[in-house]
Amino acid sequence: MIEDGVTGLLVPHGDAALLSSALESLLADPSRACEMGTRGRERVQAAYTFERFQSELSRAMEDVLIRQH
Repeated sequence: MIEDGVTGLLVPHGDAALLSSALESLLADPSRACEMGTRGRERVQAAYTFERFQSELSRAMEDVLIRQH
């Protein structure tokens, strides 16, 4: 979901030092942080529309109904 350096920053689980460093880098460069946030929002808005949710839900419900027969 997150593309490292494009829509956010990824750090290994449990690595507090690297998380701290990543946060400091964003605080030091607010325009970069804003750009990543904007790209992340655009990605979510494009990929997770209501129409897509409705289609996926309908398909899941149809699968359940087919398995019952």
